[in-house]
Amino acid sequence: MKDDHGATLIEFAIVSVLLITVLYGIMEFGLAFKDWLSISHASREGARIGAVAGNDSAADIAILRSVERALTASMMGDIVDVTIDDPDHMSETTTYRWDGTTPCRWTPCPDPDDLSYVPPNWLPSGRKIDTPTERIEVTVRFQHHWLTTMYNDGISNWTKAVIMRIEPQVFGS
Repeated sequence: MKDDHGATLIEFAIVSVLLITVLYGIMEFGLAFKDWLSISHASREGARIGAVAGNDSAADIAILRSVERALTASMMGDIVDVTIDDPDHMSETTTYRWDGTTPCRWTPCPDPDDLSYVPPNWLPSGRKIDTPTERIEVTVRFQHHWLTTMYNDGISNWTKAVIMRIEPQVFGS
């Protein structure tokens, strides 16, 4: 019995280190999973709006606004960029960077009603809405910040791309 005086303390020290490591792992991967689901949802919502907006002149700003609505305000600062392109013609690509300090909130500004408007490389008016084969791709690049620096120095870059068919709009004439 006299030889067992410190055994409980040593056992607790060993078990508590393992328990804390497991708890941090659960928290890390839980938060990472939440961020991944949020980014997946945001890119999917952007692609849905792009598929419905078709060749509307405000299609790109509508896509970006839907990405904003799908994310929390704290996550917007971790957006690296959002790319809107034609997956069949990679030269028709426009990349937008989040800039919450400007009225448009995106650089270059895709809002045709804004004074700082910059026409995108793939103009919405150039999107074919009369054929069922035109597609749109929305890609969201995001930086996930880990609680600990056990993974990639605390920052991981994630990319989620969603491709959807632009809905044909063959109404009238």
